[in-house]
Amino acid sequence: MNDYFNTFQNIDQSVEQLLTDEHNSLEIKQSATSIKESVKPCIEELIQSATRLKRLVVIASDKLYQAENVWLSKPRIAEAAKSEIWAQLGEISGCSFRIHKLGSQCKDEAVKQAKKYWDERIEYLRKIWFIDAKGQPKKGIGWSEKESFIKQLHVQLKLQNQEVNQIINKNLSLVYKEVNNIQLKAILHTVSLLDQQNKAHYSQQIDLIASKIETNFANPTEHLPNYLLKLETAISPDLKALVDKGWGDIFGEDVVKLKERVASKIERFITAIFDDRVELATKAITKAIAFYNYFLERQDRYQQETAEQREAEKAWIDQQRRELERVQQGIEAILNTN
Repeated sequence: MNDYFNTFQNIDQSVEQLLTDEHNSLEIKQSATSIKESVKPCIEELIQSATRLKRLVVIASDKLYQAENVWLSKPRIAEAAKSEIWAQLGEISGCSFRIHKLGSQCKDEAVKQAKKYWDERIEYLRKIWFIDAKGQPKKGIGWSEKESFIKQLHVQLKLQNQEVNQIINKNLSLVYKEVNNIQLKAILHTVSLLDQQNKAHYSQQIDLIASKIETNFANPTEHLPNYLLKLETAISPDLKALVDKGWGDIFGEDVVKLKERVASKIERFITAIFDDRVELATKAITKAIAFYNYFLERQDRYQQETAEQREAEKAWIDQQRRELERVQQGIEAILNTN
């Protein structure tokens, strides 16, 4: 490329010399001018090509830098304490089992507690509104009582929703405590032994997962699974079906049906949140295990490499660097001439 550029430059300079010599004929000067005009696009094309090539060489140089960075990481990875990594793998695998077991237990306990409080609230309303002065059950309540009953029902539903949130937070915190037993510092230390590109990749993954886990466990009823409605939204149609009866009475059996439907939705709500959080923790553990397996596979390969092989790789990298530097110098020569 530089040879072509120099050739075209020489032609251009030769034309300039010919045009300044008054002894040359008009015809040869006209021919020289024509040649100069035809050479000009060739020079411009080479300059444009050099500009594009410069960007591509920068990319190639970056790739070569990455190759050298990988080469530099090999001793660190090969010398890492394998026994400690296997111990970390065992601890993470144990956490996975404990999180699944604890998640199931805490979920069941949360559902049990929430349903108990809901039963007590409905029973409280039933005794007030569906038991007469003689202690006998009333079939229903009419217009004169409905408004007050509906207001109290709304209050109890609001209190129940708050109670469900507290129950979820309390029981899920036990699972979160177990999740926090995963030693992120140990994982990050192992990640730090990698080359710069892979270190950045895995560090970012760990930071994102840790941030998501912290957010979702700390605010479980604010960060719901995409498919899950808020509890008050989910039970709104059932409440509406009971209270929007116009002039009709509200019967005790209707309240029992509401209790059962709401209890079912409370159970689904709690179950969905716990299952989602346990799945999130499980995915994080799966990625951690996959990383350690990846690291150990690299370590095994690097430990089998000889010093001669390492030196040959370094020599190849240095040779490619010299070649790219030579190309860069040629490109700069073209661009600086313009």
